[in-house]
Amino acid sequence: MSRQAQTFTEQDTLVIQCMAMRLTNDESLRWISGHGHAISQSTLTRTKDRVRTNSEKRKHMAMAEGLLTQHFERIDQLETILKLSWENYHRVLSGMNDAKENKAKAYSVSTAQRILESIASIQPLLSRYYETTQGVIEFDKNNKPRLEITNHVKESRSTVQRTDRNIVLATNDIRTES
Repeated sequence: MSRQAQTFTEQDTLVIQCMAMRLTNDESLRWISGHGHAISQSTLTRTKDRVRTNSEKRKHMAMAEGLLTQHFERIDQLETILKLSWENYHRVLSGMNDAKENKAKAYSVSTAQRILESIASIQPLLSRYYETTQGVIEFDKNNKPRLEITNHVKESRSTVQRTDRNIVLATNDIRTES
């Protein structure tokens, strides 16, 4: 049984569904009645108000059920992809120096360029994840943010800054090799 089922009744869940579907009050009453819960207009209004005021609790429940964990896992995956991409890039560069034929060098240059392009395409994704993390922390500024979240965000920012600097350096290396 999920935490939401423990906090909200089946009737509350039906009202939330009506709100999500943007049904009118009459449509909502029919929807809820069709699912076995006949309620009055005033009960519908009170339930909607209660659901709206509990949005903060719902946010924390969602975080407790793994959204925050999944968010950080995706950041970690993207950072791992970046790390492996840089390793592949440097492997291609060292192969380029060892290549004796122009054809092999040209292949290595184009491979290195594709790797750099994939690294650059990851940057906006990571930036959005970091901005979202910061937004959640700032939104929750009335509550003291957990130290571990704040530290993770700071570590992630420094990783992005190092990676951005490495992209510039790598791009310069390619230009000098061409």
